[in-house]
Amino acid sequence: MGKKRPRAEPEKKEEDHSDRPSTSKEPPAGSKQPSQQQQSQAAKNKPRVWKSLKQVVTAERLQPGAYAALEAAPSLRPWRKYSDLSGLVVPYTDPKTKLRFANRHEYARLRLL
Repeated sequence: MGKKRPRAEPEKKEEDHSDRPSTSKEPPAGSKQPSQQQQSQAAKNKPRVWKSLKQVVTAERLQPGAYAALEAAPSLRPWRKYSDLSGLVVPYTDPKTKLRFANRHEYARLRLL
């Protein structure tokens, strides 16, 4: 096979887009809104207001956390009851002492008390 010739790139022609609206970021000539550059210049000229530490701390105290606004209805599920001796989840309660226990070994221990 022969050598490959490099492809000739087509020449770029400048097109006339005078009928299209302007895509520049500058506002139209009749617009009264300040441009982005003018706004940033105005922000640079504005004096910075400094707050003391005390002002910052009091402002933070006044803002409640997002968790403080949450309210939920009480749970419909019954509370879990735990053993007074072992801390396990319990199905039983001693009728005399009203202490909770998880198994017969804990009940025997409660009887000794």
